[in-house]
Amino acid sequence: MTIDGLELIVGAENIFDEEPPFSNKETEGYDFSTHDPRGRFIYGRVNWRF
Repeated sequence: MTIDGLELIVGAENIFDEEPPFSNKETEGYDFSTHDPRGRFIYGRVNWRF
């Protein structure tokens, strides 16, 4: 089924809920420029243009 102007986006990050690797160079214990400590993150977006 197609609905004109409808866009659905679904995604996930860190789907296996793994901890970021330890880094003793940062005060938080992980490299925050390449890893995210939030754990599993699932998102979705709906756009409908009319």
